[in-house]
Amino acid sequence: MIKKNISVFIGIFIGVMLFSQNSGGQTSAKIVFQSGFEEGNKSTWDDWDGNPDSENKIISDPGPLNTTGNHVIRLFAPSGERGGSDLVKVLPSQYDSLYVRWYIKYENGFNFNAPNHGGGLFAGSRDYLGQSDYRPNGNDFALSSIEYNVSLHSPQIYAYYRGMYQDCSNPQGACWGDHFPCTSDDGQTYCTKVEDRDPPLPPTLVANKWYKVEMKFKMGTPSVDGSIQNGEIALWIDGQNYGDWNNLWIRTTSTLKITILWLQLFHHDGTHSSTGILMDDVVVSTEPIDIISSLNQKNTGKLFDVYPNPANNTVKICFPQTGEYLVKLYDMQGRLLFTKILNDSQENISLEKLDHGIYNLIAVDNQSNTILGSKKLVCR
Repeated sequence: MIKKNISVFIGIFIGVMLFSQNSGGQTSAKIVFQSGFEEGNKSTWDDWDGNPDSENKIISDPGPLNTTGNHVIRLFAPSGERGGSDLVKVLPSQYDSLYVRWYIKYENGFNFNAPNHGGGLFAGSRDYLGQSDYRPNGNDFALSSIEYNVSLHSPQIYAYYRGMYQDCSNPQGACWGDHFPCTSDDGQTYCTKVEDRDPPLPPTLVANKWYKVEMKFKMGTPSVDGSIQNGEIALWIDGQNYGDWNNLWIRTTSTLKITILWLQLFHHDGTHSSTGILMDDVVVSTEPIDIISSLNQKNTGKLFDVYPNPANNTVKICFPQTGEYLVKLYDMQGRLLFTKILNDSQENISLEKLDHGIYNLIAVDNQSNTILGSKKLVCR
């Protein structure tokens, strides 16, 4: 009965990792798209502008989990120029609500004073991607993205949607996106809705540190006149919620749905530094994301270790002492691939039947019925 209970607990453990601890939800996340850039190329992304290596390049970097052989995407803008770089993914379907999560690191020397825009989730036709300077009409497009505030150097949401108001003093003229939390003033001109001024502010960003960012974008009930305003945007940094704005009028028709994941770094002028950003472990899901790899940050390898990692045909699992251990391997959707009992402090496991990709390895001390932790395993 004890062994059966620990197996059940592992299943629950995996399920919990596939939905956010922030939400209290009870259903497993459905992964819409994910990339850890271990594909070795950008073929999984939609190539509309060449995706040149001169501006967005897959490089070797230990990443947020400090993994040997790991790969990330580097986005940067040409020195002294207005512009940037991006990656675009047309999602496999259209959605009324989605979550997106990625890890991001600003390179050494990054200038947080340089005006910028970041990436996020986009609704509507790709023909509108990059549109600005006017308020959407509710059936054309909407955007929720994550950038940094040039005054506070902290993350913020930048959004285009039907009910945007902060920089729209002249409805017939220029109209720029809203910021959440709104920090431009105390309600005199820009931040006139007190509910959009949500302390506490996200943390001040520093270079050469990995951050986990997650955003929810919910289109809400369509309304032709704004009488129903229940669209939602939420922001998490390193697992902590820094705002849930659920009073937004985003669309006028149910046909406007989320269609695109857009990763980008854009600078408005040439004042930016020559360094850029690194991004890793990108996940789009229908449910909140506290994906398996995020748990690995809490497991430093003191209780067990895995090498080589990345691995080809065989991986060695090492424990601090001889004992009886249960090892289970899951894919990133939480599906169990195999289970094995180990009776030594070191033992090899064959990976020959696995496809290239990222997996999660769970180790359990069978004698004390204790989960030792989880490790991200890259199979090449």
